[in-house]
Amino acid sequence: MEELDISMCAWLTPANLRKMIGICPHLIRLNVSSNGQITAAGWAELYQLQSLEFLDISRCHQISDEDLKLILKACLQLTEFRMEECDKVTDIGFLNLAMNIPKILTLSLARCSLGDASLIEMGIRCTFLQRLNLTRCENVTDKGVIEMVRQAKSLRELILTHCFISPEITEEIHRLRPLLKVVE
Repeated sequence: MEELDISMCAWLTPANLRKMIGICPHLIRLNVSSNGQITAAGWAELYQLQSLEFLDISRCHQISDEDLKLILKACLQLTEFRMEECDKVTDIGFLNLAMNIPKILTLSLARCSLGDASLIEMGIRCTFLQRLNLTRCENVTDKGVIEMVRQAKSLRELILTHCFISPEITEEIHRLRPLLKVVE
């Protein structure tokens, strides 16, 4: 088995996650979104998934900066990462994210609290990033978005739905990167 969706599973404890990973050690795609009961002990089990390319931890509201650090160290092959509504992660966690996912192609951070510094760092360090979803990321500003766009040379799609970005910045993005698709 290469793909497993165990999102919204009330029975998914760290011990059960360990069992599932033991049964399916060759997973490429794993969705554990909306599972608030997974702790650091559960996230540590991700080390066993050496081929994991896709991970969705969206709406796991318990995830802290330290949990995210553990997840990132375990998942070195990620090309797609979704962590929407992980509201306990701070800019420290997002800076760590930028520094530890060099192969990432698609990143969804909708409704997260990242700020300009970590956004710019993602533009600099995530050199293969093609698609970035920042829907309802209320802490990013015009300055952060435009600088990230300048740095992220591989970026093909930027989702800024319900962000507090001025129309002038959208025009500036189109001037700088005419082929970049911007969704507002």
